[in-house]
Amino acid sequence: MKTWLKILLLFILPTLALISYPPATIVSGWVAMLLVLVMVVLLGMRILRGGSLALTFTILLQGMNVIVRMMMFFNNTLPKNGTVDYVYLITNLLGMVVSFYLVMRLDRVDIRSMLRS
Repeated sequence: MKTWLKILLLFILPTLALISYPPATIVSGWVAMLLVLVMVVLLGMRILRGGSLALTFTILLQGMNVIVRMMMFFNNTLPKNGTVDYVYLITNLLGMVVSFYLVMRLDRVDIRSMLRS
């Protein structure tokens, strides 16, 4: 597997999937976003060193992200005042799609074979 693909699958996309929220949420929760970034980097480094448990935890984390975003989707996209929050809708869908892609992609043979080498 090429180096740029490893960086994309283990560091960039998981970070994007977990912190893709509206800018107001990111600004107000910058400490949590920073902790997520550190966690993703540590998990990615552990996966590169052959940690199968870190890969399993990453897949679980991305799957939970999809589930939590689905549960939050309608309540936060269509608040009680009746207007549609388009920024939340787009960022939430982006996070769900990227997380779902990672759940499917990280459980393939080429990623698992990378752990053995």
